[in-house]
This record gives sequence, structure tokens and C-alpha cells, in this order.
Amino acid sequence: MIKCARFHIENNQLVKTSNGQPIPPEEPVFILRGRDHLAVSTLQQFSALALLDGCNKEFLDEVEKSIQEFRQFATQYYDRMKQPGVTRGK
Repeated sequence: MIKCARFHIENNQLVKTSNGQPIPPEEPVFILRGRDHLAVSTLQQFSALALLDGCNKEFLDEVEKSIQEFRQFATQYYDRMKQPGVTRGK
């Protein structure tokens, strides 16, 4: 099973980890990869918007944890960092 802070794949289906609810196939999902050099700044913007929107502390802490994980990846694997879309599906 593949896991991240908020979601995991179980029986070939994306599931919200906190409550075990599957994500319906018709619901759009957007994924940021660790190698995307815009991911950290995107997550920081998302965090700022979530704070302004009044999201709860637990959610904001999860987002901050993700930001730290993405930063660590970028530092440890700087040679893998890429502009999003540069590989054009390759």
C-alpha cells in the first residue's frame, strides 16, 4: 500500500487516510510530485489560503508536514528536480 499524509491507495482505489473513505472515480484529483520544483511554493500558497479560510489546526499541521517532506526531498534529491511538464509524459 502506498501512503502519504492525507491519502493512500488501497485495493487500487484512492482513499482518504483519516476516515477510510474512498475518493469517488468522478471526483477530480490533482497530484504534486516531489520532483516538481514548483511544489513547495504551491503548497505554501495552499497553506496560506487554508489559513485564511479558517481550516483547522490539524489540517494546517498536515500541510506543513507535507511542505517539510517536499523540502527534504528537494534537498536530498536536487538532481531529480524538474519543471512540471518538461518530460511531456516520458
